[in-house]
Amino acid sequence: MSIKEFYNGETVVFSSEIRSTSTNELFDPTSVELKITKLRRIASDLFIEKVNDVMDNVSVGIYSYNWTSDDTGSYEVVFKATDGTLITIEKLKFKIK
Repeated sequence: MSIKEFYNGETVVFSSEIRSTSTNELFDPTSVELKITKLRRIASDLFIEKVNDVMDNVSVGIYSYNWTSDDTGSYEVVFKATDGTLITIEKLKFKIK
């Protein structure tokens, strides 16, 4: 898996599709949260949280979040969808240069 790269000041659009595991149809969970952390090279200061927010519901099962940063470096994004007692987590990494 290659790490996507973006330029500082560029708007990054994160999107996620939430589908049923049994029918594969799109559905809306209780909430979809997004956490963006900047990865650090110093062991004592490994992660710096940049965003901890709820994603926007665009349509049934489709969620989106726009983010812009001038802070260059490596980042990790965690999508967390919650529906009752079920939790789905998806991670990805990207760079801003």
